[in-house]
Amino acid sequence: MVVEKIFDDFLTVREGLTEKEREFILHKLTDISVRKGELIIKEGDVGNSMYFIIDGKVKIFKKHLGKELELAVLEDGDFFGEMALLDEFPRSASVVALTDCRLHELSKGDFKELIEEYPHLGVKIVSSIANELSKRIRLANRRIEDLFFLTEGLIENEKFREFCNLMFK
Repeated sequence: MVVEKIFDDFLTVREGLTEKEREFILHKLTDISVRKGELIIKEGDVGNSMYFIIDGKVKIFKKHLGKELELAVLEDGDFFGEMALLDEFPRSASVVALTDCRLHELSKGDFKELIEEYPHLGVKIVSSIANELSKRIRLANRRIEDLFFLTEGLIENEKFREFCNLMFK
């Protein structure tokens, strides 16, 4: 079953789940179909679940001053919305379906139940989330570094400074 493989990949342990654990998890996942262009998560909303992409592609983005900043494009096997399981803050970005998608949703309530019933499995899930967040932070840091050096280069460029002086007089 596709969802079992994706969830096993998410946990990074295929043989580590007992049949009872696997069934418990699969029972907690809600199957969701989303149409291309449909908003799945809206920045600023209260989050209460995370999503696994079974089939399809989504875009994670933020809007600022009317402009859209694409943060990531995710596809089969990826997940998003995981911070909702870990904190009480509003959603930090929006997510829209780039294609028709099939998702599985894990609610915060079901996640808490899973942790109570199978604490070691909760640790595996949180560890997998932390691993993915670490990758995303490293990527964000590289982007910040690139922007810093680009900005520094532009500021040091005399012609650019002259242009800015003309534009902002």
